[in-house]
Amino acid sequence: MRQPTCLVVGATGWLGQLTVEKLAAAGHPVRAFVRASSDPSRIAALKKLEVEIVVGDLRDRGSVEAACQGASRVVTTASATLSRQPDDSIASVDERGQLTLVEAAVKAGVERFVYVSFPTSEVSFPLQDAKRAVEKAIVQSTLDYTVLRPTFFREAWLGPMLGFDPAGGQATVYGSGNQPVSYIAVDDVAKFVLAAVDAPGAARMTFDLGGPDALSLRQVIGMVEKLLGRDLKIAEVPEAVLLAQLGSSSDPIDKSRAGLALWYARGSAVDSEPALKALPVERQRLSSHLESFRAPAN
Repeated sequence: MRQPTCLVVGATGWLGQLTVEKLAAAGHPVRAFVRASSDPSRIAALKKLEVEIVVGDLRDRGSVEAACQGASRVVTTASATLSRQPDDSIASVDERGQLTLVEAAVKAGVERFVYVSFPTSEVSFPLQDAKRAVEKAIVQSTLDYTVLRPTFFREAWLGPMLGFDPAGGQATVYGSGNQPVSYIAVDDVAKFVLAAVDAPGAARMTFDLGGPDALSLRQVIGMVEKLLGRDLKIAEVPEAVLLAQLGSSSDPIDKSRAGLALWYARGSAVDSEPALKALPVERQRLSSHLESFRAPAN
């Protein structure tokens, strides 16, 4: 029996591409929603998986509605924050675009809608406002949905892109660095998405997701220094600086990045047990990521 078609929106993104890979490997027919301006190498990688490629844009209602036709599952990981292109904004992509997708999914009779968001933060910023608006629309709709709220991706926040660079001998500490964070592997989030597209116990549910270890950044740095056998040079970004950036930024994406950094500084330890009961995913320990920083043996 042919499995239901899964439409993946944000398919050329970091999480989206992993999600497509896992769905395809599990035998799901996948329809990857990509933009004409998407990275050609990422589209080529999707084609190698022999999935259906559909070109469109969340800002174009017609293309969104066409993509939803015949899909019984919709997964959306799209955001303007990482793959920003000209004329992209949080308002046009993360809010209005996602709301358009919700409406199109309802119209098309989609049977399961999986939306990737993030846990609630006490820090207010535009991306969080957009996420909450979309979640509200999903919950109030007739869709059979699962909202997944992963906390901070370990590969991003414990990687060079955001100042954690053991290979370069340095690490950036946001705030005190003493607040616990339930870092999660992006690959594990893709596993949760795969489980959520069909799990009966995930119907009309919202789950916070984190890794099995809630550690402070200072603890993580100590672990890496032990692996390296040397100290890292620490660059500190006080909360006051992040608050100033949040208050002074006029661009909603820049404002949201400052808001995310401030939230990170204040910690994000989440309870994943409700999610694990419905979606029994084996999560990776943080040590598996930190091992990649170990000094090579001579």
